Amino acid sequence: MSRSLPFALAPFIFFSLLLVAISPFVGAFDAWDGFSLSDEGVVIITRMRLPRAVVAFSVGGILATAGLVCQTMVQNPLATPTTLGVSGGAALGATLVILFGLSLPLSSASSLGAITGAALISFLLLSLARIVERAPSGQIVLIGILVNYLVASLILFVQSIADPAALSRIVIWLIGSIPPLSWVEAVILMAVACWMFTRIWYRALSLNALALGRDAAASRGVAVQALERSLMISMSVGVGAAISACGGIGFVGILEPQVCRRFVGSDFRRLTPAVFLLGGAVVLAADLLGRIIYPPFEVAAGVLTPLIEIPFGLFLLIRGWRYQS
Repeated sequence: MSRSLPFALAPFIFFSLLLVAISPFVGAFDAWDGFSLSDEGVVIITRMRLPRAVVAFSVGGILATAGLVCQTMVQNPLATPTTLGVSGGAALGATLVILFGLSLPLSSASSLGAITGAALISFLLLSLARIVERAPSGQIVLIGILVNYLVASLILFVQSIADPAALSRIVIWLIGSIPPLSWVEAVILMAVACWMFTRIWYRALSLNALALGRDAAASRGVAVQALERSLMISMSVGVGAAISACGGIGFVGILEPQVCRRFVGSDFRRLTPAVFLLGGAVVLAADLLGRIIYPPFEVAAGVLTPLIEIPFGLFLLIRGWRYQS
């Protein structure tokens, strides 16, 4: 398995590195002066576009990996942080921070608010799922959708009582875009993404068993409740950090696990890194496309990710691809 892993991931690694390599040179400003970089171009590439690429890739990897975890735990391919309300909980926590003017996104207070919101919704869903433990997965997803609508209503309530300045910041932030963060903030977010990925990848064998069902996993010696708590903690921290940084970038994490299974199989030792790489590449591609689709303005990545993934998902359904949980 260890020898075949690099070969299985080679297309995902190549595509990701290609996007990261071209991202600093895509944008309204031409950094080149003839055949050399201007001084201003060097600053824009090294201090703005490269950190932005790191942020976009980290956010996409976090959301896609969280989608894989949700689908595995709930045993339903429709389960993602967005459909289950985890992303909404993170957005609500960060929105409350913005409302009360405590900080700007990705500062400590905003990140703490988003992580707290994501964790509360995650453990609420986990508790509700255990109450209806023998219910079909579709019912658990329905519970998540109802929780998501509840959180969305609370966000609308916050917007309705916000002053014009805070309301403007909340609306722009909820659209979901990749902000021009510093290298320090980009590295922090990348570290969170790597931490979340490592914790989940380390439990790949347990996830292989959990994918067969909670009873099957328990019969194989997996401590299911402890595993679920660990996964929820990892997902809450990752999704909270991603949402606090970039806002409501949705529809990432539902298709990536399905696509990657066709290329690398269902073994989580291969599947988890493939999903992380593909999710990062999708968000980075959406950010790059947003820079060139309507110059000199930029279209937010949160607007383009559904426009990229939904047609592709419809194509897969028309072609008869069978979704798996």
